[in-house]
Amino acid sequence: MLIAAQALIRRRFGSTDLSPDSIAQRLGCSRAHLYRVFARHGLTVAGYLREVRLLKCREALARAGPRDTVGAIAFRCGFEHPVHFTRLFRQRFGLTPGAFKSGEDRIAA
Repeated sequence: MLIAAQALIRRRFGSTDLSPDSIAQRLGCSRAHLYRVFARHGLTVAGYLREVRLLKCREALARAGPRDTVGAIAFRCGFEHPVHFTRLFRQRFGLTPGAFKSGEDRIAA
């Protein structure tokens, strides 16, 4: 069940309506069961979804062109609110998405 849920999340990460309820429904189980499956492996559904989305955003930002905006990339990866996305990205990777896109992480290294 965990592998199926993770695969579903990786396939549909950009959908803004992806939630524990919709994941459980697609997998034919209850939300509580889905939570228990993730918890057995030290994970949460929301945490795994957030991590997948952040990693996909980082990949997209790394190959983004000058016309690709941070907000558009965040939205394509399932983040509806740019401010929330920026805060999560900075917490996870240590710099803002704009700084990452401009290559500041590679300059500092």
